[in-house]
Amino acid sequence: IGMRMTDYFNKLKIHRAYSLIQSSPDSIDQICEAVGINSKSYFYVLFKNEFGTTPKSIIGPPDATEQNE
Repeated sequence: IGMRMTDYFNKLKIHRAYSLIQSSPDSIDQICEAVGINSKSYFYVLFKNEFGTTPKSIIGPPDATEQNE
């Protein structure tokens, strides 16, 4: 693979987190915990290194249907 095992697993976790952030109503804290990263600051560092942006920047606006309920 050409990378350390911990780097590989962190990459998997961060990609899973990206998917969850886009599709889940859960908070960043809940997603961070769900993917197995215990430190929110470390999560942000890994995320920014992998995607060049913060997790909050990829959260889409709530659906219009949810706002009207």
